[in-house]
Amino acid sequence: MNSTLTTFNQLNLLYQEQKKQWAQRLNIKLAQVNILMLVAPEQALLSHAALIDSTKLDASTLSRQLNGMAQEAY
Repeated sequence: MNSTLTTFNQLNLLYQEQKKQWAQRLNIKLAQVNILMLVAPEQALLSHAALIDSTKLDASTLSRQLNGMAQEAY
């Protein structure tokens, strides 16, 4: 059991490092990477409440991140 937990923790560390690298390459914040990973291309709508629940960000932080992403998209 201990080796399984150790392996899982190592994989998680690698995954977190990969997300940081994606953020750097895309020139966006890590929080924005986390948000983008939650939104599926075929998904028409995702509520603000669902994003708050999924990202564990507070409402103002999520709104600020979304607004920044929307401004950069235009």
